[in-house]
Amino acid sequence: MNTFSVISDETTKNTMTIHADVYKNLKSNVQQKGYVRFGLQIKEVHFQSVEEMNPQELHLSANIIKQLNLPEVADFEIKIIDNEWHIGPYIGMLIAKKEVAMVEKLKKLSSYVDNYQRINGAILAFSLEGVGSNRLQIKGYMYNPKLKEWEQGVRCHFQWQR
Repeated sequence: MNTFSVISDETTKNTMTIHADVYKNLKSNVQQKGYVRFGLQIKEVHFQSVEEMNPQELHLSANIIKQLNLPEVADFEIKIIDNEWHIGPYIGMLIAKKEVAMVEKLKKLSSYVDNYQRINGAILAFSLEGVGSNRLQIKGYMYNPKLKEWEQGVRCHFQWQR
């Protein structure tokens, strides 16, 4: 499966841009408008393809990246179901009851992220205590594969589908 770096595009709104050849190879009957999903978040976008870009990049409007709460430090895979483009994987691991126990437990997770290039995507480690009382936020550590370290304080917002 192809992996893509997500690049923020400040010049467009509600748009996903991908290299023309990759666009054709991923799905031949993609329409001009569709949906991009990351985790439980889903947003409507306009699709466009261009020849003048890196085929390993996926350009998303900055407003969509913000609304999806999509980390830009990870490489992602694309899976297309109908006209919905799933960006992932998005892996969440409950590793402790209390936040204070997380630092020690993160060290044990290094074996999982040592081979990050085989996993890709966003990897979030969190404690039960870090789950917001309204269940729409999780505070934890997101793995940054570029720095090869866990970054604290990432808050992921979820929109539950009913």
